[in-house]
Amino acid sequence: MKQLLIFSLLILVVQIVQADIYHVATSGNDSNPGTAASPWKTIARANSTLRAGDTVLIHAGIYSEQIRPVNSGFSDTQRIVYRAAGDGDVVLDTFVWSKNYGGKGLIALGGKEFVTVSGKSPGGVDSDRFIKLRPTNKTEIYGNFTGSTGCVVENITMERGARDIGPGRGWAFGDYWYKGLGETKFNVLRKCEIYGYVKGNNAAEYTEDTVTLANAHHNLIDNCYIGGARHVALNQNAGTTY
Repeated sequence: MKQLLIFSLLILVVQIVQADIYHVATSGNDSNPGTAASPWKTIARANSTLRAGDTVLIHAGIYSEQIRPVNSGFSDTQRIVYRAAGDGDVVLDTFVWSKNYGGKGLIALGGKEFVTVSGKSPGGVDSDRFIKLRPTNKTEIYGNFTGSTGCVVENITMERGARDIGPGRGWAFGDYWYKGLGETKFNVLRKCEIYGYVKGNNAAEYTEDTVTLANAHHNLIDNCYIGGARHVALNQNAGTTY
């Protein structure tokens, strides 16, 4: 038992020591090592590579993909971090549909733990919002924390997409219609701007709920602008926020 404990601690130490900073740029190549001089080309490459403690800096450009890490962080001090590099806007423009509700959206953190997505550049200021969610097709959902724990999304602008595609729920902490996906708790949405549609003649022309907390508890929404919804901007149906 003692040997097993020592072995486990050694694995943890190795993982902490090997934490890295990677780079993604539209001029890069996914066969590169992901350094500042030789960045990856896609966020997907970062999604499949990042481990607890790792950070990826995403450089300016339009990325027709989603942030959806394969792995989770270990703790609040050993996170997986996606951060804007600060050299211009990082635009995510393509809605991603998934049969797994937690995998829907441009920032899909469903079922993950201790992941941070930040539009604030390294050493930046609170007004930084270099990451823009700007869907050109669907507006059903910008992203979600469904079934996740301890994740943070900050300093992001979530813009309106095409009005004639589908209704939206903006940002989902949890969802009344998708049960059995695990608890959604201790997540943070802060310093974000989240926009939706207020008017429309049918379900394809409005944002149903801009942020929904259904079936979620002990989450924090801090200093965000939440605007534009046919039903409610902040839906707390069976959910709590502090």
